[in-house]
Amino acid sequence: MTYLSDRKRNKRKYWYYSIFFIVCASIIYFWPVFRTHIYPYTEGATVSYGETKGWFSNTFAQVYSYFSSRNSLLEKNKTLSLTIERLENQLADKDAHLKESIMLHESGTVHEESTLVMYPIMQDVTHVYSNIILSKGFRDGIVEHGLVYIRGRQAVCSITEVYNRTSLCTLFSASNQKVEGVTASSSLTLYLQGAGGGSYIAEVPRDSIIEIGDTIYLKSNQTMILGTIIDIARDDQLSSWYVYVRGVYNPLTSNVFYMNQ
Repeated sequence: MTYLSDRKRNKRKYWYYSIFFIVCASIIYFWPVFRTHIYPYTEGATVSYGETKGWFSNTFAQVYSYFSSRNSLLEKNKTLSLTIERLENQLADKDAHLKESIMLHESGTVHEESTLVMYPIMQDVTHVYSNIILSKGFRDGIVEHGLVYIRGRQAVCSITEVYNRTSLCTLFSASNQKVEGVTASSSLTLYLQGAGGGSYIAEVPRDSIIEIGDTIYLKSNQTMILGTIIDIARDDQLSSWYVYVRGVYNPLTSNVFYMNQ
């Protein structure tokens, strides 16, 4: 009985398979005819499916294109920014060589420099705008009291601590730091005191020849710029005027630092 039952079951299975095969073959063979009659009823669903599929495909392509284009533009922007900084340094170097040429000619000294490029690692969280840790150290040739500048030979800080792979640079504009500057127009010496955040204050005798917008150079190296005079507190009843200088260092935008060796 079991044997007959299995044969009957297998025969029924083959019969189902045969019917399924015949139906599939008929649909494939007569599909052109079926399609002309069925399509008017399924057109809406077909169009909706196509539009949905196209929307997802276009959206994915647009998102992918946005991020790939954005990354490409960011990389190009970074490359262009570094190129601009390099050109600014070249122009500033030419001005510096003009100022140094007379001294070199008189002394007969030949001085060749190489430029070391550094990047900021972090700022001193306890003294905002006071110190910055740079990515080069003793093994790279960094020495204490080295002068660090940014684009356009704009002096920023002096190396105060040197480690094997990093160094600590104290900003000239750090609170209570003092540095000597000189005006570009009249060579007047300014004893600048750091006010934090890239700003300085200096006291000069009344009636000094000094103007807003005048460039201030680092007195110890007059090829380097410290900042620009943004305001002068003139009071003829006092014997001194206060001069406010805005430094060139911006911790939010300055990402590349240089030092001559």
